[in-house]
Amino acid sequence: MSPAQKTIQCGICGHKMVIPPGYENVVGRCRICGGTVSATESPPASRLDETIRAARPKPQPTSAENMRKVRSAALHGLVGGALGALVGGIVMAVLFFLRGQTGEQTTIVAFFASADPGILAGFVICSSWAVIRRLALGPLMGLLVGASVGLVMGMLMHVMESMLVTPPEMRVWAAALLSLLGGGVVGFILGETVGSPND
Repeated sequence: MSPAQKTIQCGICGHKMVIPPGYENVVGRCRICGGTVSATESPPASRLDETIRAARPKPQPTSAENMRKVRSAALHGLVGGALGALVGGIVMAVLFFLRGQTGEQTTIVAFFASADPGILAGFVICSSWAVIRRLALGPLMGLLVGASVGLVMGMLMHVMESMLVTPPEMRVWAAALLSLLGGGVVGFILGETVGSPND
């Protein structure tokens, strides 16, 4: 480098460039990041951080990181759903006992039949909340998550009720439709309130 040449450094990425004689007052672009560079002017210190942050794109998560995030959300959904089912079942069972079923024998079957709606609602609400919040899902994705959780849990409860209690009064397709719609509404509302504003 000859003594007449001047070296400048990009204020965004730090790349050093040599300015040939006669180009000291010319505004140019950095060859690495495309930022504006000039030998006579530098961006104000207050805007430098903003410029650097805006110029550097956020790294995209890898598929392994995405899978780890989804697995973590699913685990949180299962734990949250189990806790919600427990609380919902206990609340419904307490209401069953407070209602005072006189003349009827209190059995495990009667207990399960009374706790069934609370277990289903508690699992769907808490599980959907955990997944939607963890993955920052919006209302539409929340609707899909809630509907999926509702459908799976509704069918599981329907099968358990038919095995443990008695054949359910509701047909399987009606239970599936009701669980799907209920879970979808819950997921949409949770996506609006605790999820991401954008899908």
